[in-house]
Amino acid sequence: MFKKQLPHGHMSNVTIALLFLANPLAAQNLSFGSFEGYASSFSNDFIGDGHDRWRSASYQGSLFYGLGQGGLADRLEVRARAEIVSPWTRAKQPNVDRPYVTAIGIGVFGHNQFGGFQTSAGVEVLSIGSETPLADLQAAAHAGLDLENSFELGGENQEVADSEVAFGFSTEIAYQLPLDENAAIRPFVLLSGGAEQVGTVGADILIGDIASQTIWARDVTTGRLTSPHADQAEGISFVAGWDTSRVESSYLIADESSAVLLPERSRARAGIQFNGAMGDIFFGQAWFSEEFEGQVEGQRVGMLSISFVF
Repeated sequence: MFKKQLPHGHMSNVTIALLFLANPLAAQNLSFGSFEGYASSFSNDFIGDGHDRWRSASYQGSLFYGLGQGGLADRLEVRARAEIVSPWTRAKQPNVDRPYVTAIGIGVFGHNQFGGFQTSAGVEVLSIGSETPLADLQAAAHAGLDLENSFELGGENQEVADSEVAFGFSTEIAYQLPLDENAAIRPFVLLSGGAEQVGTVGADILIGDIASQTIWARDVTTGRLTSPHADQAEGISFVAGWDTSRVESSYLIADESSAVLLPERSRARAGIQFNGAMGDIFFGQAWFSEEFEGQVEGQRVGMLSISFVF
């Protein structure tokens, strides 16, 4: 993992820049090529198993641009994401718990197709730590909706990740195998380095009109496949997936943390997508295995996406 520690006060400037780039309406006007659509994914523990803990909330949005043939990539994806990861209450997780981490990131990824093979590769920069605005946003949302709080920021025996900038890169190779005109299976291998050093293998199942789509982004947190509106046929589709990972290091649980990162983790997910002429609605559930030593149980989060063509 290679990271750069920032002087105190500079983190807010980095965060503001990343939040501006995360705005899809602003980023749509970037001149990368022909605009092909927007894909998004939101996850939250409360609409999963009803708690506020660990993989508490995340959002990812991707804008796609066509680059034409003959270059390093057929398409360019500009990806912005945010994530909140928190410890649970001591009464329910009495052992050592994971630290509180918030992260906001922006990345650029190139996509190619070679026959049935689909590849993506790119880099991202992450603003990590308590100086991002996500902690205040989480506190305000919980207060306004009267939701459970998993912990008190700055409370006794609660670890908070240091503020820093981390750089990461990833590459994925997948093969989309049609089972018939309305079904496909898509095995994949994903390698990540830098902020997280992780190797992942898995597969996704696509049933319905969406099975014919060929432009995909993968949500970093849940592993869910998303596809831009311009590439989606109208109708109802079912999407599911599973993967397992070998984890060498992660910005979510640093080496100096009192929590010890487990070397293996797994995810499973399933959901229904409704595609219409003006956008789509997706709802599903994702399951995570234990991610650190002493974690009392796995976790289920809800996945939601309500997007419109713009």
